[in-house]
Amino acid sequence: MAYHWNTYKSQYGISLKLAYPVMIGQLGQTLVSVADSIMVGKFLGTIPLAAISLAVSILIIPMVFAIGVAYGLTPLVAGADGKEDPAEAVNYFKNGLVLNSILGLLVYGVLALFAQFAHLLGQDARVVEASLPYIHLVGLSIVPMMSFFAFKQFAEGLSDTKAGMRASLVANLLNILLNYPLITGWGPFPELGLAGAALATLSMRFLML
Repeated sequence: MAYHWNTYKSQYGISLKLAYPVMIGQLGQTLVSVADSIMVGKFLGTIPLAAISLAVSILIIPMVFAIGVAYGLTPLVAGADGKEDPAEAVNYFKNGLVLNSILGLLVYGVLALFAQFAHLLGQDARVVEASLPYIHLVGLSIVPMMSFFAFKQFAEGLSDTKAGMRASLVANLLNILLNYPLITGWGPFPELGLAGAALATLSMRFLML
């Protein structure tokens, strides 16, 4: 063990330096729904909280699938960068941006179609009805999120893992700051309830892009 540590400790440091911003950025994606759930439960009560739980359970699988596809760009860009071929790296980025944007639109289309049949899930009708605006708006936010991931994964392929992390952290802060006025109707903002939380997420993901 000591031999391996002494031999590879410099590589461990480099790997950790590259990896921790990626982990924080991934955590940021999870914190969006966590922040929404906490604030909706506090300000709106039981039915909206159940609605956001239903919406997240519908949104999460296609979202994770789309993000998994986006991650495929990073090793391709890293390989081109290792060969010192910037033209190839840029070509991968352009194709990745197109693919991610189209995939984001397709995922939103599938979610919008699925939402029409959400009443078949056997949930309380009030919960289903309350969840639909959140599903549609957060589903739409997957489109700019996927375009953002093209830039993020391209940067990470070039070993710049902090840019995406910073964007995710700033956007999460904006999401929390917008949630309160849009949910409750504070000040000049309209009271939108659960749709307000979804609108904050949509705005946050356009800011990330």
